[in-house]
Amino acid sequence: MQPGGWRFPLGRAVGYPVYMSSSPSESSSGSSFARTVVAVLVLLVVGYFLLHVLIGVAVAVAGFVLVIAAIVAVVWAVRVLL
Repeated sequence: MQPGGWRFPLGRAVGYPVYMSSSPSESSSGSSFARTVVAVLVLLVVGYFLLHVLIGVAVAVAGFVLVIAAIVAVVWAVRVLL
């Protein structure tokens, strides 16, 4: 083990160092459950945000298409009447 508790893969610094404070068998199920709950909440918030962004983009595109269709309809109507 390196000084300060830093452990490097293969004995040398290759990328980011990994700090091991405890072995995986010592982790409690409570912290694991809390991490899972936080992860689910993060996914829900990000999904909610992305859904609203996606809906906004779809409405913007549909509005643009409707404006173009209205302009084409006016031009066509004027050409038919004149």
